[in-house]
Amino acid sequence: MKVETYISQLVQARRLSAQMTQQMFAKSLGISRTTEYRWEHGIVKPNIAHVGILADKLKLTPQELRPILESYRTNQTVLPEESGTIRLDS
Repeated sequence: MKVETYISQLVQARRLSAQMTQQMFAKSLGISRTTEYRWEHGIVKPNIAHVGILADKLKLTPQELRPILESYRTNQTVLPEESGTIRLDS
């Protein structure tokens, strides 16, 4: 799975679980709706500076956060299959 796809699934699932619009979610993160859209649709992955904020807002577990951080460290674009399942609850 591509890193962008993994992140997009996390963002969309958690946003919908919280019953938030893209605009509301973007505002809660301090980003534009366009940026949130690009993350949620797998167009780009968040800048490393936004990962901590995103992890906090989405209540990511260490297991969910690890592959994202590892992708920045290794500059990889595809996650290993054992990266885990996307949790819908926050």
